[in-house]
Amino acid sequence: DTVKPSVVSRLPVTQSRTQCPRLLCIDDDRAIIHALQLRLSSHAVEVPQATNGVDGIQLALTQQPDVILTDWRMNRCSGADVLSCLRHKRQTQHTPVIVISGVLQPGLKYEALNLGADSFYAKPLSFHDLVAELVSRLSLRSLSMLPRPRIAQRD
Repeated sequence: DTVKPSVVSRLPVTQSRTQCPRLLCIDDDRAIIHALQLRLSSHAVEVPQATNGVDGIQLALTQQPDVILTDWRMNRCSGADVLSCLRHKRQTQHTPVIVISGVLQPGLKYEALNLGADSFYAKPLSFHDLVAELVSRLSLRSLSMLPRPRIAQRD
């Protein structure tokens, strides 16, 4: 996981905490939740958390986050169950859902997208890719503003 500080530093800082975008993180891996909170909190992105799908659904319905990031394999309620429930609730049917999974089996990405996921990423999660996704989903700033790879100039 290569963190590009220049990308993160370009996320806008919102003046009021009530205007902060919310990324609900549903994952039974507390290290992922903690890493996201640390990396995004200083950039005015709130990261409410749930360590299982049941609690995640409850938080999604009560807090109405701007984006939901959910693991696929969890105890008590899988990512598939989370997606199915969220897509059938009026409050969350249009909320972007990003699925992450450490298990890559044939057809898993297709299954997640077919159930209503907006995106699918394999673990380990690239923070740079997630920031680009958040920029897109939250309309924080134009994707064209993300740093581009440097190309060596010929003399």
